[in-house]
Amino acid sequence: MSLLSNLLAVPAYLFFQLTWLLHSLRRPLLLVSALCLLSNPKAAYNKLKLFYVTFIYLLFSKDKTWKVPKDKDPASFFPKELGGTL
Repeated sequence: MSLLSNLLAVPAYLFFQLTWLLHSLRRPLLLVSALCLLSNPKAAYNKLKLFYVTFIYLLFSKDKTWKVPKDKDPASFFPKELGGTL
């Protein structure tokens, strides 16, 4: 086999592995989700609502930038043991 054919086979192999992984994890995740829903439905509902609101906020938010403050050094918030300047 040539090097080119091996390189062309890599995406198909990765796709197969990813599909297999997702298929293998589907049933345990569904069982754990059902257990959480049945054990405490109010908390599960609140978490689902929070998840939904988070994505709605990320989709429709206009403020996508964060400016680094120029007057404060980020290392000034941490003690010297953790690599800061305090």
